[in-house]
Amino acid sequence: MTWDWDVRSTGRLRYAGPVIGYLGRRQEHRIWLGLKRRLESVPVRTGE
Repeated sequence: MTWDWDVRSTGRLRYAGPVIGYLGRRQEHRIWLGLKRRLESVPVRTGE
């Protein structure tokens, strides 16, 4: 699974682009890591 996004800002906000990109990637990493941990913590049911 992959995720790709491209944000283009204008005016003064464009100078904050690198910081916003960094924070977004960090947040995305935490979301995927949390999902992975959640899926791996669910007990596997066998066909009984």
